[in-house]
Amino acid sequence: MPADIDFWLGGGSSMLVAAERYPTGTGPESFSAHAQAEIAFRMESGPWYVRVDFDVQLASNDSIKPLGGFWSSPPWSELEPGFKIGPPEWAMVQYSLDKLRIRGGIVTSMIGLEDWDPWVNPFPTRSLNYNVTPGRTVGLELAWAFDNGYEIFAFGGCDLDWADCFPHDFDGDGVNEIEAWAGMKAGFGITTLQEHFSTWSGFSAMPNLKFYGFNINLEFYPHEYLTIDIEAAPSLIGSFEEATLDKYYFNLITGVTLNVLPSEPIHPMFRIHGAIDPDNRSLWGYYPAYDGIVPDIVASAGVSAAIFDGFKVGLEAKVSRYNFGTVPGLYTGVSFARPEPPPYSARYEEEGEEAAETPAEAARRARAAATAARRPRPLSTASPFGQSAGRSMATRYR
Repeated sequence: MPADIDFWLGGGSSMLVAAERYPTGTGPESFSAHAQAEIAFRMESGPWYVRVDFDVQLASNDSIKPLGGFWSSPPWSELEPGFKIGPPEWAMVQYSLDKLRIRGGIVTSMIGLEDWDPWVNPFPTRSLNYNVTPGRTVGLELAWAFDNGYEIFAFGGCDLDWADCFPHDFDGDGVNEIEAWAGMKAGFGITTLQEHFSTWSGFSAMPNLKFYGFNINLEFYPHEYLTIDIEAAPSLIGSFEEATLDKYYFNLITGVTLNVLPSEPIHPMFRIHGAIDPDNRSLWGYYPAYDGIVPDIVASAGVSAAIFDGFKVGLEAKVSRYNFGTVPGLYTGVSFARPEPPPYSARYEEEGEEAAETPAEAARRARAAATAARRPRPLSTASPFGQSAGRSMATRYR
């Protein structure tokens, strides 16, 4: 008998608007907007699983960088003014053998708290830690799921967002700012979703970029009214200006996010992130935005409102302190998406599975499932979290 085939087809759209005030002559335009539409496809049949997410983007101008990352991405990943057919967030095939899964194609390793989709992330803008999280990868990933809910994984391939596999001459001067195979990388990680804490942490090495770093992400559920996200990304970055190849500089990006009343449709959030660069050069050389300047501290306060299932409005007030001055900003995100099925399943589970939980248990599980949806999970159902995630606005859209 052939295995049953389950399909899911969905998508969404989002609009992100930013208004920032820079000191005269020090920054880009003070207003920018970015819109994104996505078509998403899932198919599951026995041990096989297929996922494809495809984007179309619209940006008002090229000063949209504060909303995303600080690195110099290849053309296919970098935002640009006007319409653009974006790279797929996912285009992969997965095969599961009991506790082992094998995944290949364009994949996103299970590291970091934030994903590519604005309707999934808690704030309209992303944190500083997002900038040192491994990007989309063309390659392979192997993972092993343990009975206690922990999973370890290893990956290798070419990072398509930090560098790419192909040379790029951005300014047309005949000199490639990105060399061939610059994005080659390998790494490993660990993830789990427990009753009182979760983690999506790992290590990545990109020798051609002379980058080696950990991304440590912990989420705690001390009470049903609060979740605490702690992020830390220590790394070593080599200097391309040095004559020798063994000159490396240490830096650390870290921060904390508080989510109050996380299981309620409307809830406040607070975040503070900072960058520590003792030698005052490793981050400057690695992040080219605003002539290599990275904010040393960023503080945000915001509110998220899930008006109905699949529709979310977010508002964020943020202050970023650079060496040239302080930049306040106001950011608004409006997102609409068809709620996805549980992570790594093309099916929706039966409604009755969550009826027996207490309010405290439901709140913790809802928050964990919502965060887990931002990163991939194995096709197997070894973990109890998220079996009904994706249907309620409290769990999916916080």
